[in-house]
Amino acid sequence: RMSGRTYQRPCVTFDAATLPAGPIRLHMTETEIGCDFNRPLPAIDYFQFNILGGTLTGNLFLSKAHAPFMLEMDCAFTGLDAARLSEDISRPLAKETPEGRSDTEVSGHMYLRLPVSDTPSDILDHMSATVRLTHIGPRTLERFLYALDPYESNEIIVKQRRLLRQGTPKWIVLEIKHGNLSLRGEVDVKGVVISLPQINRFNVSLLPVHDRLNKLVPELKHLAEMLKILSADTILIDQGNGLRLTEELP
Repeated sequence: RMSGRTYQRPCVTFDAATLPAGPIRLHMTETEIGCDFNRPLPAIDYFQFNILGGTLTGNLFLSKAHAPFMLEMDCAFTGLDAARLSEDISRPLAKETPEGRSDTEVSGHMYLRLPVSDTPSDILDHMSATVRLTHIGPRTLERFLYALDPYESNEIIVKQRRLLRQGTPKWIVLEIKHGNLSLRGEVDVKGVVISLPQINRFNVSLLPVHDRLNKLVPELKHLAEMLKILSADTILIDQGNGLRLTEELP
């Protein structure tokens, strides 16, 4: 429905929805989305919903300063339960930290800038992201690091995982830029704060995400075509009286 409980402009709200994400079905509740219709491309200048046992709030915009289209999202998340992403990880990870919080709980802030392209290499090379985690369980972070280096060939990641078995993360900053990932942070080990060995320039294309993007190429191509239509401001009529939507000609 087009209304809003907390947002002043017209917005869409619904009590519950299910979002398929590959083999996982994400359940969203108490959702509110504020849309901005004054921009050339679709924009959500406010959203809030409960998901994975926590809350996600922020905004999302599409722009085209230059090709390709860019998706920008700025959001904060509180109390997301990573174990709910998969039943097979909930059993070994479900555990409380000394603060009484779930070992699988994640809270923090994320800024994402993602090109909308049907070429996976373009997406990985030109995307940028900064994730600042104010809370993450040590076993959850260790599992993420294992996904980065399942064969334990990266000495720095091996050292990070070893340190996490002794303490609890205080804060973590993960950055992705120009196809490379970096990670830094601090761990509390028995009351002593120790800096994690820093990861620099880890090649994102080595991760399974590259293969998953390849499978999404048809959907990404369709999305890019739709955005071209939405951003069009000129109608061209060819010799066969066919219509074509395009951007204003110089």
